[in-house]
Amino acid sequence: MMAHGAVSDGVTGLPEPIEVAGALAAAMIESSRDGVLLVDEFGVIRLANRQIDALFGHHRDDVVGCPIERLFPARGGFGDLACDPHGVALWSRDLGNDPRETARRADGTEFIVEVSLVPIATDGGLRIMATIRDVTEAVEIEAHWHVLFEMIEAAHDGVFIFTLDTLEFTYVNHGAELQLGYTRDDLLSMSLLQIEPEFTEHSFVEPLVGGAVDSVSFTTVHRNKDGTCSPVEVVLDYPSPVGPRKRRLVIAMVRDITERLQREEAIRCSEASLRLLDERERLARDLHDLVIQRLFAAGVGLQAIHSSITDERVAKRVADTVTELDLTISELRSAIFHLTTVTRASVASRTRDIIDHASVVLGFVPTITFDGDPETITNALREQLVPVLTEAMSNVARHARATRVAIAIKIGDGVFEVVVADNGVGIDGGAVHGNGLRNLRKRAHSNGGNLTVESRTNNGTMLVWTSDLGCGERPTPADSAGHPRQR
Repeated sequence: MMAHGAVSDGVTGLPEPIEVAGALAAAMIESSRDGVLLVDEFGVIRLANRQIDALFGHHRDDVVGCPIERLFPARGGFGDLACDPHGVALWSRDLGNDPRETARRADGTEFIVEVSLVPIATDGGLRIMATIRDVTEAVEIEAHWHVLFEMIEAAHDGVFIFTLDTLEFTYVNHGAELQLGYTRDDLLSMSLLQIEPEFTEHSFVEPLVGGAVDSVSFTTVHRNKDGTCSPVEVVLDYPSPVGPRKRRLVIAMVRDITERLQREEAIRCSEASLRLLDERERLARDLHDLVIQRLFAAGVGLQAIHSSITDERVAKRVADTVTELDLTISELRSAIFHLTTVTRASVASRTRDIIDHASVVLGFVPTITFDGDPETITNALREQLVPVLTEAMSNVARHARATRVAIAIKIGDGVFEVVVADNGVGIDGGAVHGNGLRNLRKRAHSNGGNLTVESRTNNGTMLVWTSDLGCGERPTPADSAGHPRQR
């Protein structure tokens, strides 16, 4: 066929017609690796090459003379334009926006093809040459890459791609934006060195470029938009240069490890607390098994010879020594109890244990009342409670000759108060200024409180020790429950 003349003015949106010799045109169409159809202005297929057989499963002779809708069901409605020479032009304009069409095989299955159209003026009138290529596999690959891209975008870790030569970013995912606080546009105008304060050169990628390793992992810090720095773990990969320009790109997978380091620090603190607790328990066992037993043996020995002493002054001195030994043993037991329960026991249980030890020396059990929740006091006050009560009980045992002791612990109005009242003979002026009470007074003052000791005529002594309720750090619920807290 010989193409000649021009396309009718009514057909718009198409390239200018081409002119080719008939034999040459037929050879070119038949040898094409793509399917080729020649369609007239009414949408009827006038010619099909051998590739149409493979693409559609139809023999070419079966489709020649059929409407184009047989192969392209999406062209529905094209038949309504069969008498309109503009119909093919409309199809051409549609394909101008998206060259992909849904085609149908002889077995009824559908697949995606890419169509390109060329108008040809022939002796028989206007023809449209449609070149058809199966792009099903390409579409599937694109869909796969789209899913992969969406996964990368949704990742919490930051993904950075930068050029090896300039270290400028060419791609960052949404995770990178969240990590650093910059927008994607901000990051794409920056280089790696602007967020990596520890790097000043390319040395960190040299092992990759030299081929010594496949990837490089390290920890560093990233400088965020607000000026803060976050610890991160980085894995760098350097794929072989690809593309016509052979761009050398590096991929960095970045994970913020702030929370992980905090957890590791909490574990280290917990392990240190456990080691300290083990050491406390070991020391407590040594005190109980060695020191207390020796003191007890000495006391028993003195009691054994007390009855045989005829000198009253010596006998009294020995009796006083035995009493002091008993008090020392009681204080050691309190100290041991404090060592083993400082991070475990509740305030109430500590207090009752002190009372139990004191009752052995006193010969009766003191009473105790709580006004307020003792478990809400700070750790600092918890550690003060044992020596305060122990010293108070020791004073009662040594000086009061009491038959009743009442302990009241009050928590409220910003004050922690310990009141110890007995019905003994009172306390003289010298005892008020003794070392034990002097130490209690220092403890109170260091915590924003005070110590008062009132000797009531014929009604014993009242000791009042106070402290600021906010002293130190308040315990967490885990502390109150008797478990060490992780920091």
